Amino acid sequence: GMRLPERGIGAAPSEQSFVHRWPRLAKFFDLYDPHGVIDLRAELAKQPGRDERIKVRELTAIARGADASFRGFPYRLTGLTGAVVFRPEGIELRDLTGDHNGGRVTVNGTLTSASKYSGVKLDIRGDNVALDDTLHAALNQRFQFFWEQFVKDAVI
Repeated sequence: GMRLPERGIGAAPSEQSFVHRWPRLAKFFDLYDPHGVIDLRAELAKQPGRDERIKVRELTAIARGADASFRGFPYRLTGLTGAVVFRPEGIELRDLTGDHNGGRVTVNGTLTSASKYSGVKLDIRGDNVALDDTLHAALNQRFQFFWEQFVKDAVI
């Protein structure tokens, strides 16, 4: 039941400083712009000794109606359910499902990091997803060619 910290204009300074305290967390927020409520489970380890640091083995965020949008594909999904598992070797998406304008999208797969240059293996499924201007605008310019070839003149 943890509410994700807010950023930007109007956000409390404590929330903004929390996000920017850890560079990897700040990068994640910049790339995915998440909002809402999640459950959070952490698996941590620490060697004995005062100067030893805590290491994160695994961090699992379970979406409870949150929303997010990847900066490289700005197609915001709302009412998110499913899990995002962060490990040192990468990120796993487990049945991350959300809604957009009456359509439902489910994503499963892995990323090697939270950066835009990550290695990616994703299975993205959409049900009742409208081939509309919002989806078209979210496409990278390189892929809009396919839209022009296959969707623009299609009879649906």
